[in-house]
Amino acid sequence: TQPSGPVTIETELSFASFPFGGTFEVTEGAALLGCSEGTFVDIPRGPGPGAIHKIFTCQTEGVGTFTFGFATVPLPGPGDLNGHWTAWKGTGDFVGVRGQGDFSVVFADPPNAEETLTGTIHFDPQ
Repeated sequence: TQPSGPVTIETELSFASFPFGGTFEVTEGAALLGCSEGTFVDIPRGPGPGAIHKIFTCQTEGVGTFTFGFATVPLPGPGDLNGHWTAWKGTGDFVGVRGQGDFSVVFADPPNAEETLTGTIHFDPQ
């Protein structure tokens, strides 16, 4: 079986220009993921409310990107906006990344927000 474990990613998100993006730090699970920090961009999927693809680009250990899908339906939780994420795509060192979890967004000094993503990840065999 493939190693699996918890992951926590903290982001600093800016709404200053489109597409929205920012920086991230993997505060738990960096060794399993193969990345400890980098940048990201949020790409809306389809018209209306629904979902966002968050494309992470590692700027430390691993080379490549990993993409999480976010459902933006309002859910209860600790943040101003809460929901679920699913890891579904990777390139380079992140091919085969899979996982899921929850996210919460806290709107900070406009136009910024802080996100916390928690869950589990693993890599499917290639």
